[in-house]
Amino acid sequence: MVKKHTQEFKDYIVEMAQSGKSLKDIHTEYGVWTESVRSWLKKANHLDQYTPENVRLSALEKENKRLREELRILKVTAVLLAKN
Repeated sequence: MVKKHTQEFKDYIVEMAQSGKSLKDIHTEYGVWTESVRSWLKKANHLDQYTPENVRLSALEKENKRLREELRILKVTAVLLAKN
């Protein structure tokens, strides 16, 4: 018989696992199979990649990379112009 868990329960178990509680301890205490917890963790980690903070951080990192490249080009150009 397949046991259905509520999303709240899954979130609670994921939070416990992420805070350092071992999968064996979770299984012993709550009767949840370790493979189920692994699956929930994988799904939670995948969803965490798309939080507004991570999307903003990714955009800022791209902008930072672009600005560094522009600065490098300007420095090279300044050196070339100074030689002439």
